[in-house]
This record gives sequence, structure tokens and C-alpha cells, in this order.
Amino acid sequence: MTHFPVLDRDDVVRAIRPGERAAAAAVLADAFMDFPATRAFAGTGAGATESTRRFMQASLSTPAEQLTVLVAEVGSRIVGVLTCADRPACLAVSGLKARTFLRIAGSRLPRLARWGLAIMRMHPRTPHRHLQMIGVARDCWGTGVGGRLLAEFARQCDEAGLAGYLETIRWDDPAKPSPERLYRRHGFEVLHEARVADGFTLIGMARAAPGAPRPAPAARPGRSTSGYLPTGHAFDRIGTGPRQVVVLQGLTLDNRPMGRLARTMLGAYHPLEAECTITLVNRRAGPPVASTMAGIAADTAAMIRATFDGPVDLVGTSTGGSIALQVAIDHPDVVRRLVVHSAAYTLGPEGRRLQRLAADLARRGDWRGVGRLMAGWVRPARGPARALFPLVVPLTARVLASGHPADPTDFVSVIEAEDAFDCRAGLQRISAPTLVIAGAEDPGYGPDLFRETAAGIPGARLILYEGMGHPARGPRFREDLVRFLGGTGPPAGAESGRQDHGGSETSGDSRRSARTQSPPEPASSSPARGAIGAPLGTLAITSITNFVLAGELFFLAGLMVRTPKARFSAAWFWAGAMFALACSALIGGIDHGFVEPAGMPRYLVQRPNWIVVGVATFCMLLATARQFLAPRWQQPVLVLAAVQLAAYALGVLLVDDFRLVIVNYVPVMLFLLLMSVLGLRNGTGSWQMVAGILVLLTASAVQALDVDVLTPLDQNGLYHLISMVGVLFMYWGGQRLKVT
Repeated sequence: MTHFPVLDRDDVVRAIRPGERAAAAAVLADAFMDFPATRAFAGTGAGATESTRRFMQASLSTPAEQLTVLVAEVGSRIVGVLTCADRPACLAVSGLKARTFLRIAGSRLPRLARWGLAIMRMHPRTPHRHLQMIGVARDCWGTGVGGRLLAEFARQCDEAGLAGYLETIRWDDPAKPSPERLYRRHGFEVLHEARVADGFTLIGMARAAPGAPRPAPAARPGRSTSGYLPTGHAFDRIGTGPRQVVVLQGLTLDNRPMGRLARTMLGAYHPLEAECTITLVNRRAGPPVASTMAGIAADTAAMIRATFDGPVDLVGTSTGGSIALQVAIDHPDVVRRLVVHSAAYTLGPEGRRLQRLAADLARRGDWRGVGRLMAGWVRPARGPARALFPLVVPLTARVLASGHPADPTDFVSVIEAEDAFDCRAGLQRISAPTLVIAGAEDPGYGPDLFRETAAGIPGARLILYEGMGHPARGPRFREDLVRFLGGTGPPAGAESGRQDHGGSETSGDSRRSARTQSPPEPASSSPARGAIGAPLGTLAITSITNFVLAGELFFLAGLMVRTPKARFSAAWFWAGAMFALACSALIGGIDHGFVEPAGMPRYLVQRPNWIVVGVATFCMLLATARQFLAPRWQQPVLVLAAVQLAAYALGVLLVDDFRLVIVNYVPVMLFLLLMSVLGLRNGTGSWQMVAGILVLLTASAVQALDVDVLTPLDQNGLYHLISMVGVLFMYWGGQRLKVT
């Protein structure tokens, strides 16, 4: 039974009366002054309180038929305020509220865009009553005023037969009070989580309508969610299935979620998304929780018990594999199946040497040096790629070191714990079905340690990929991992204790949900669904928009080709750029429509696509030079563009990071935009080209910020839709380029 707090004084909850809006606005301003969103738009200066009060008063100016305002009154004083509105009225913004917000936010407006986009993505699209604000006067905190307001809100929702919905925050610091617990007491459950700033997670909570089932976390196929668990551990999550797979991450410089990189990090698990929920877990935020691997394992086991019902399929990669082994030894009750991915019962001599050196560099603050060392761990084991890898180590090191922590203590403590780690004596106590899977040329461990680890675990299976380094990856790895976790039997040809076969060096291409209520499935569970069984809704629509964009680009490129022009003119290069973009859109449609849903290795499709984008960028740069620059500058730009394309293509083949694509094409687009704007004065530029570039940059921002406001289109589909307008303007701009 839900418990509603009762005040020990003469109080009443009622609708607001005329003339009380100023007093209600003052209560809300007082209650929300320390709220992160308030600080973000009103600032923290001397006028922040008054600015907040003015905004609250503008918010309460919404007509009564669109906004319900409840107040809690003690004696004759208003001490609490709650505002709510039914969908779709809850999405409306009055003119006064919008103008007041813009005036107060001013230059801080761009920083608030991330908040707004996250809230829009969270907002339910089904009928509901949105609790927009609830605030209590500070001297009445902890007296039950908020609970009484929530009780009346819940009663009115039930009376109207509507679900309830609200947004709030969860602090990373568990010592800070969170309203989440209060909302849970009134029937709200967490539906969505979004990381919009350091220090806290934005969460959306829903309360079921009368007679409806309790709301379930809205994990959507093809998407990832990120944030911090209530235990403080950073996490990223994909999948919608009932079976829980927990992946313990390898050594990272910090303990933040991976965010947009999560789907790439979890690429091997995509075929399991329909059957499983896969949660990538990093270390607990804050100071080190333990100085030994046993202590870290105990903290990890406590996290699993607090977050999931029953044992989980536990996967540990590299350092995460060391933790997973210790968890399986000391806490067998939380492990259903165990995958030791590129890890062993102890580090090898080279791995121990490299990690000690990384710890020394971190203590000195040389994070770029740490990045170079970590890049060395993941270099190809053999072949031409290994010889060329040193060329991209500086860029890889920069990417790895870009998010380093201010204090190296946590990073160093994990290294020291693993340096002393040796669990060989406890391997025989592992009772969960276990797969040890790794590359035979892993520099940190070596094949003998992998064999000894598998041999020490009763009934364990071993797969070693010849010619592969650290960590094991690629299509064969994905196939074997999915077969083991999918419950369809051992990997092909696997034997207890040992299995060696060749493998490729190809690499594959998130929020705390409500605790899973389904019991753990037996080892004979149904196969993981791949190309046919996996849900294709979002990916299929993304693929369709890709193909439509490709068709438009091929048509426009054909018109450009038919226009008379001299070879190597600006118009000639622009036609090449349009054709390359058309090829890229076509490859993207094949990737999203066929390769990704089938769980096939995306490397062979994705990397060529990125290179084609580089060719389009190359052509755009040369078209810009031919159109706007004097002849003496055109030859140096040609050489620069050729070097840029060669370096970019090499980087794409060796580094699995989409940021390379962005870093390559955005400067060229901005250069073209600048020259087109300057050329408007002398006739060399055109407003059509300027408009096309701005539209395409807007489309790129929509994709980068994960804007998802046009169901059933996700951010990729919306990117394609906006791009269809942009490329049309760029075609018109191309028609005005020089043809000689």
C-alpha cells in the first residue's frame, strides 16, 4: 500500500486562486534555486533569484484550461506548489514564458540545448498528465508538504484515468538528497535516463494509469542509453531482452560512460539485443573503492545484486576479465555464465611492465604518454596494418587521452590491484559455464596464460585466434561469443579446456532500468535472433531514408555531369563530390538495412563508406580552391588535399572512431561556407551554396546530439530527411560554380 505523509498541522492542498500566482512563483523560485537547470539558464549571480522568480511567474501565466496549479497552504501561507498539464497541452509554451526564458538565458542558451533535446526525447508520446514542477518552501522541507501535493496529483491522475509523468535528477554523489525516492513511494518508476552534465543524471519517471501494468523502461532497439547506476557505477546499455548480460569494461583513464561510442564498443553483442539487455559497466565514480582485486570484485558483486534480480551472464574484457574471474570465485551466486575476454588469471610480464609504466606516467600527469601506451596494446598483431599503425598512434593517443581525469588516483589504484592479482589457486572454485576467448598474439598475456586459465576452470572452453592481438575482435569472435551467450551450445569445434583456430583482425563495429523480474533462463534457451528475428523498425526506416537520399543525390549528380564544363573546373569537382555523396548514402542504406540487423561485420561496409565520404570531402576542397582561390594557391591546395585524403584513409582503416570522419570534413565545409559568404560580394559565391551548407551542418548537429523528436524516425533518419533539403540547395549552388 502506498504511504502518503501527513502533516501535524492545519494544512490543505487546493487549486490556486486568482491573485496567488506571485506568491506561488516566489515559492517555486526559492525551491528551484539550487536545481541544475535553474543555475544553467539563470546563472548564479546576484540577479539569479529575481530572474528565476520572473520565469516562474511567466510559467504560471499559462491559461487555466491548459495548466493545473495546485498549492499547499498552511494557515494563510502558500508553502508548496505543483503544476501539471495533460498531453498535448504540456508541450505548449506561452509567448510570455518563451520571451522571458530567452531574455534570461541570453548567451547561455546554446548550453541549454542539450537539456531541451534530452527532455524532448524522454517525453512519452502516449496520453498522460505531465507533472512539470513541484516545489516546497525551504523552511518546510522534510515536513511532508511535497508528499501531500504528490498524493493529490496521483488522486487526480487516477480519477482521470491517466498515467503520470515527470522529470527529475539523480545526483552522482549518493550523499546528496534525491527526490527519486519520494516519487517511487507514489508509484513512479524510472523510464529514461540521460547524461546531460557532470554530477548528475536526468531521469524521466512514469506512473501507470489505473488498471495498466507498471511502466517498463523504454529501451529501444538500435539505441543505447548511458548514465550512472544508483551504486555509482558508470554504465552504457543496449538491447531490450529479458536476460541480463553485464560486460565489465577494460582499463580506461576515467570512470565515465562511453556515451555515443557504446554501440561501437558493444558491436559484437548486437545480435543478442532482442534476447538480452547488455550493460557495459565501468568503475564506480569517485575515489577508489578498494586497493585489491578482491575488494573491487566485492564492490562489483554488490552492484549486480543491487541492480539485477538473480545471476547475470558476466563478461569481462582485459582488466574487466580479471575482475570477472575474481567475482566468479568469491561470489558465484551472481554469475550465471562467465566469459573471460582477452584476460587470464594474472598479467603476463609485458602486460605488467606496460601497466606499471602507464601508472608512472599518470602520476606525472603525462596522459598523452599513457594514451600512446594504451594504443600499443590494441595494435594489430601482424601484417601491413601493424607496420602502418605507428603512423596513427599520435591521433589514437590524443583520442584516448582526451577524457583523462584530474586526479590519477583511481586509475593508478586499479593498475596496482591488477599488478598484484593472481587467482590461479581459486580457478577450481568457479562453477559457472565459462568461455575463455582471446587472441594468440596478445602482448599483455600470451597464449600459455590463456590455456592455463581455461585448464584451471572446471569444464571451461578455450578459443584462441591465431594472428590476433588485444583484445580479440572481429566476425569470428562475434559468432563464437553470440553462440555461447545465446545458449545454442559451444562454439563450433570447441573442446573443454582448449580450442585453437584462425581468426581475423577485423574489428566489429546503456541507464539503470527497473530490476528485471524474469527468472534466469537455463542454458538451453532459444537461439539469439539475428537478421530475421531482430526488430528492424528503426533501422529499416533509417535504411529507407538512406536509399531515398542516395536516389536524390544520384539524380542531382547526373544533372551536374550533363552540364557542359571543363575538366578540373570547380563545377567538375563539385559533380564528383555529389556523386561520392550519393555512393556514401547508398552504402549507408545497405549497412543499416541489411548488414547491421543481420549482425554481420560492419567493418567491410562501414570503412569503405567513410573513405567515400573522404573522397567527397577531397572534391569539395578542390572545388572551393578552383572557385575562390588565385591560381598560384590552387596547386598547393591540391597537394594538401591529396595528403589529407591519404592520411585520412589510412586512419579510417586503423582507428575505429567516427570522429575521424567529422574532423576530416567539418573544416572543409566551414572553409567552403566562409569563402561562399565572402564571395557574395564579388559574385563568386551564392546564397544557395550558403543555405545548403548551413542545412547540412544543421543535419549533422541533429545526428551528433541524438535528436529524436519525429517518431518513427531516429536521429539518423532525421539527419537524412534534413540532408535531402540541404543537397538540393548545394546542387543549385553547384550550378553557379565556374565551368572553366
